[in-house]
Amino acid sequence: MNKQTTLIALTFVFLGFFYTPTFAQNEPMPESVKEDLKMLKEILKMEKRDFFEQNMNIQDVEKADQFWALYSQYDKDRATIIGSEGKILKTLVNRGDKALTEKDNDELVYGILSAETKQAKLRKKYYKKIKKIDPKLAVRFFELDEFVSAQLKSGFLVQTPISSNQK
Repeated sequence: MNKQTTLIALTFVFLGFFYTPTFAQNEPMPESVKEDLKMLKEILKMEKRDFFEQNMNIQDVEKADQFWALYSQYDKDRATIIGSEGKILKTLVNRGDKALTEKDNDELVYGILSAETKQAKLRKKYYKKIKKIDPKLAVRFFELDEFVSAQLKSGFLVQTPISSNQK
């Protein structure tokens, strides 16, 4: 199995496991499940890094050191944004058959749009920083990051029920 397939498979396993409503909505998640989720997140993070390492093809050691320092910081900054978006999306998934109010819908939509705006600004910020190292490297980073982001989002959306006409 190649790294791209592994990344996609892990995304689906992680998202399917995380968002499967196996607990009552207000019931706390058992510690063993929290530990499993933490481990899956770490595996996904390592696979993502490995995917970037295999596809960035950085030959210059100095450029590689500069890039990976920026990548590490980007990954930390991005995790903060993803965490806030994840909480919003989890609310959507866990709603079950309960219709959302107009206020709930607005909070979900505006929350997701806000997180996407923050992600776009963050990507632009790091694109500019990486471009100072090497413009081609910056474009490659952007392409790969776009691919990974799309895979993660599509993996989540497959698990998310489509909103129906609400009362």
